[in-house]
Amino acid sequence: MSSRVLLRQQLMREQAQEQERREAQQQASVAQLRPTESTPAISVTMPPVGARPPPAQ
Repeated sequence: MSSRVLLRQQLMREQAQEQERREAQQQASVAQLRPTESTPAISVTMPPVGARPPPAQ
């Protein structure tokens, strides 16, 4: 195997590990933000459809 192939495999492995670490960190921060007893997070991030004004024509 050429060193270039090995380098690319190492790079892809590092990128995959970085992605997993970032996703785990994101999930942890989301879990911290969300109060345990509260409503689902969807209602916080998205206003109900009726609250949005209709698009201007």
